[in-house]
Amino acid sequence: MTYPHDKEVSRYCECRDVPCPICNYNLRGVPNAKCPECGARVDIEVLKLHAGVGGERASNPPPLKGWKLILLSVVTVLWFGFIVAWLIRDMLRSRF
Repeated sequence: MTYPHDKEVSRYCECRDVPCPICNYNLRGVPNAKCPECGARVDIEVLKLHAGVGGERASNPPPLKGWKLILLSVVTVLWFGFIVAWLIRDMLRSRF
C-alpha cells in the first residue's frame, strides 16, 4: 500500500542522512515513508523539522567538554606554578 507522502519522503531521504524521529535509524534511500527499522510511518514535515532547516541536521550548541578541559588545564598550570613558586621561596629562605 502506498501513501501520498511516500514519493516525497523517498525523494527527501534519497541523498541525505536523515534519522528516523522514533528510533534514529538512518533513512537514506528508503523507498517509502515507513522506517525499515521500527516500522513507524514518517511524515515529511516531521523529518524536515527533525533534520533542521535545509535538510541538514540542526546544529546543537558545542558541548561543554572543551570548556571543562580548558578550565582543568588552567587550574593545573596555576597549581603547578604555585607549587614551583612555593619551592623556590623555601629554597631562597633556607640560603639566607
